[in-house]
Amino acid sequence: DFSDLREADAESAMTVPGLCEFLDELPKPTICVVHGACMGAGLALAACADMVIATRDAYFSIPEVRLGLPPAPLMPALIRGCGARFLRRYLLSGGRFDVAAAYRAGLVQEVCDLSDLEGRIGFSIDEYLWAAPNAVAIAKSLLRQLSYSGHLPSRNELETTFNSLSTSSEAKEGVASFKEGRPPQWYRV
Repeated sequence: DFSDLREADAESAMTVPGLCEFLDELPKPTICVVHGACMGAGLALAACADMVIATRDAYFSIPEVRLGLPPAPLMPALIRGCGARFLRRYLLSGGRFDVAAAYRAGLVQEVCDLSDLEGRIGFSIDEYLWAAPNAVAIAKSLLRQLSYSGHLPSRNELETTFNSLSTSSEAKEGVASFKEGRPPQWYRV
């Protein structure tokens, strides 16, 4: 659901860096699935997903330097998704890396056989469906701020955010559903 995409952002989002930014800022969880090759812009998009599931045969590459181009527009997403130290090896050479290297770099969170892929995707989606939508949006925004923006909220600000949300209808429903041993109202199968 891309209803969060404002008209003013639509043109910018049509570029790979714009789409990367949109995915990174989307208040909903995103899952990327990789089977086979994931290269260049596709790798940047994967780096912006909240979770990446890859099959054992997946491989990755940032080949732009082999074409005589530095992948400058992709680099912010790649650094956030893989880390600068990891990128020194592969971004500067354009070489391929396998799913094991992507997993070690933190780009990939789940690795499975192709025969298990559909089940892993379903399980991951189900995990996200249990999470309260507003809490997810706020947590994702805070992760972004705490991870790589210039503004770091103080401990006091974070506690204030937590305390103000702890009395919300969403929090009350979450606690009640937990105590009653039932799915929360926002959970959809």
